[in-house]
Amino acid sequence: TVNVLISYDGGNTFSTLQNNVANTGSLTITVPTVTANINTCRIKIECPSNIFFDINDNNFSITTVTGINEVSANNVLGLTVSPNPFNSNIFVSAKVIDSDYAVITIIDVLGKVIKQETVYGNSFTKEFDLSEVHNGVYFITVKSANNQSVARIIKQ
Repeated sequence: TVNVLISYDGGNTFSTLQNNVANTGSLTITVPTVTANINTCRIKIECPSNIFFDINDNNFSITTVTGINEVSANNVLGLTVSPNPFNSNIFVSAKVIDSDYAVITIIDVLGKVIKQETVYGNSFTKEFDLSEVHNGVYFITVKSANNQSVARIIKQ
């Protein structure tokens, strides 16, 4: 497995975007935008022995996506989140097709893990109380043995 890191300052500092991703040579990710003023980033791939492989020495452009119910384009796990936008509680549902468990991770736009929980079974609906988090944009990742789906949620 590898870790995917992101830099918004031209590669001077990196923060974790995703941990323990299968090293298949390909990964689709949603890059969170920190502010409207930041529209570029760099991605770094790090293996467990802390040797890194820089994808590119140039910045990637970040384009803004509009809408609220945005789920990763290849939603293999059938991830749904409701309500969205939300005030306090959300329900996360998915169907795990390649294992009997999944890890649900909720992160903020800076990549900080807000909540993480492992659920068991091939199909689940899990309620999360997010009343303590600030208003803003968050990402929910559901990761099974070989698949991953991501949704963007908005707290009002």
